[in-house]
Amino acid sequence: MAYRIEIGPSALEDVRLCYEYIAEMSKKGANDWFRGLQKAIQSLDFMPLRFPLAPESALLPFDVHHYIYQKNYRILYSVHDRVVKIHHIRHSARQDMDEEDFIP
Repeated sequence: MAYRIEIGPSALEDVRLCYEYIAEMSKKGANDWFRGLQKAIQSLDFMPLRFPLAPESALLPFDVHHYIYQKNYRILYSVHDRVVKIHHIRHSARQDMDEEDFIP
């Protein structure tokens, strides 16, 4: 049985900002990045726990996993029941997040 994917508002804002940044250099690159990101996120509907816990997980009362996308982006998500909640999409060069970043 597949997991349902929910993308939170913070993650949507992260995607928008990343897309705009990449588009400044290459509109095609931004479009390719976005299409690949959509596929990566959708792949979490099957065995989402296959990716490791993120360092941020130690700060939170729930587990947060991260999927490294294109070597430079982290998809931060949690799994509750049969739902994968996408919390953030971040460039891997950025500092780890703190618990306030996960408050809805």
